[in-house]
Amino acid sequence: MFFFIALVVCLGTVTMIKNAQGAAGSVVIVNFSVPVDPGSSNFVDGAVNYAIGQNASAIVLEMNTPGGLLSDMLSIVNSIARANQSGIPTYTFVLPNGLAASAGSYIAMATNKIFMGPGSAIGPSTPIVVGGSALEQNHTQAAMLQLMVSLADRWGRNNATAYDMVQKDEAFTANEAFN
Repeated sequence: MFFFIALVVCLGTVTMIKNAQGAAGSVVIVNFSVPVDPGSSNFVDGAVNYAIGQNASAIVLEMNTPGGLLSDMLSIVNSIARANQSGIPTYTFVLPNGLAASAGSYIAMATNKIFMGPGSAIGPSTPIVVGGSALEQNHTQAAMLQLMVSLADRWGRNNATAYDMVQKDEAFTANEAFN
């Protein structure tokens, strides 16, 4: 816990904003302008724990990430699911000219809503198995395809676009994603 508090104080990456009316609790804003790695995974988990402990009204991920490691992406997706199960909605705001690329696109897709600033993009989302065989690549890609499509289905998003992000390695601008 001390490490989490020190990280917040030192980096200033989590900000609490009181609800204008004060009744619904605070909003936890997480600056996610980092690669998806063990540090960011632990950080998001700590932010979710904090939000649950504070009975926050929402969590917002301010995102600009090129992506990163699959295992840490899965941990972050699970942390987001835990927040939602506790009744705290999660949102992604892809910063203007920012990215929700690769592992970041799965994280964004796991949140209740995705908002994208001008010049931002989401995807591509095809996983890359470094040093793996063609079978390992196909295996991982098939699993991640199902994850991405199920996340899109969960929140009522276009699963054909989610499919294209993984299977065809496509990226979409904010306008294309909206359409």
